[in-house]
Amino acid sequence: MELDFGWKEHNNTDVLKISGIYQWHSKTEDESDWYDGFGGGLGSWNTQDNYKNGSAATMAFFGVLT
Repeated sequence: MELDFGWKEHNNTDVLKISGIYQWHSKTEDESDWYDGFGGGLGSWNTQDNYKNGSAATMAFFGVLT
């Protein structure tokens, strides 16, 4: 299981992101490594300056197969 968190505050822009993934590890018949899993993330940004103002929120779902 992996959890990631990130943020940025620069000038008049704020960014926040959190994501997580869960993976299973197994071996194939020829002893190669195999990973599969799923995860998701949430993020938002907000900016206020003289040229552009805005904000948004995002949501993502993803899968892993390696």
